[in-house]
Amino acid sequence: MGLLFGKEVYLNRMDKCRLVCSDRGLDGLVVFGKEPDRLGDIKYLTHYHPWLGGTPTLYEQRGRGNGALILPLEGEPVLVASSHYYGEVAIDDVRVGVNLTKKVCDVLQEMGLEQSRLGLVGGDALYVVLYQDLLSWAPRVQWTLSDDIVRSIRAVKSPEELAILREGCRKACAVAEIVCSAAEPGVTERELALLVMSELAKLGVSEPFATCQSGVERSGEPLARPMYTDRVIEDGDMFHIEICGVYNHYLVDICRAGVAGKASKKQIEILGTVLEMGQAIARKAAPGVRAEELQTAAGEIAVAKGYGRFHTETYGGPGSYVGHGMGFGYDDIPVLAKGDKTVLREGMVLAVEPGLYRTSVGGARIERNIVITDKGSEYLGSLGGNWW
Repeated sequence: MGLLFGKEVYLNRMDKCRLVCSDRGLDGLVVFGKEPDRLGDIKYLTHYHPWLGGTPTLYEQRGRGNGALILPLEGEPVLVASSHYYGEVAIDDVRVGVNLTKKVCDVLQEMGLEQSRLGLVGGDALYVVLYQDLLSWAPRVQWTLSDDIVRSIRAVKSPEELAILREGCRKACAVAEIVCSAAEPGVTERELALLVMSELAKLGVSEPFATCQSGVERSGEPLARPMYTDRVIEDGDMFHIEICGVYNHYLVDICRAGVAGKASKKQIEILGTVLEMGQAIARKAAPGVRAEELQTAAGEIAVAKGYGRFHTETYGGPGSYVGHGMGFGYDDIPVLAKGDKTVLREGMVLAVEPGLYRTSVGGARIERNIVITDKGSEYLGSLGGNWW
């Protein structure tokens, strides 16, 4: 598979990283990525996707399913791959070695960086045993955790990235219309979840994933295992369904909620409140606003309606946050929760997902995607009808 964007796009992204490194007094970056859940940073910079994840120390192998980009402040970058199984990348110099960390350290010595100050990106996903290897084989390198460098750059989407995310969201919204219309009494959670994944696949969304939680207990949880069951949805059951996948390398992630059959006054109030909370977040979202302020915007409504303790942990509820950044994966900044002081910038894409849980009639979460614009925010996809 060829590059998603022109090679100059990736080179420009690396140059942006170099500028930050220079400002911080770093001699370069070493960016680690791990299959399947921590590829965002290295894929963003190189289009490299390591294959065959698994045990990181198997026989003579060390770092199976991992990869590393060595980006010096000056000079050409080197990509270290753990196997020959990868597609086209934006790096001319690719080294393959079954002992990944040893190969990384060899390249550092070759570049004259064995006594340098380097930023380490991917530290949250780097296996302890591989980090110990780095300390052992490059003992004079001063490592500085620098995940924020790449994530801050990739948080702002280009027009080309926005077009992909917009189209992925459009496909997910189309599937939501089909699935929620099928959420009638007598259908099972499994049938609805499989319908989600089937319809996503028909529209070219890879790695389709779905949840379906219904009834007082299961819909009352933000997430419940298993993600869907053979439970038959009954008349008056609340439900919420996650509709997720990957479109053209970028995340697809929305959630819809409703009631199968006739909804009670209480259920309508809860669903209407969740919808209002999401709208308040979208109105508040704008350049210069801090991420945590969006949780406050939703929380004020929950508290005013008497649902504070059914909301997020900040208000004594079971939810974790009211949204997150979107891009290559779920690890795009920011997190919309108290304590995240990330300042929103034009071009950021957010998955806004407030919810109310563990009420006497169940729970609900409605998730929509927005992009931060110069004047505020804009929805990427349509909500469709209300399923209650």
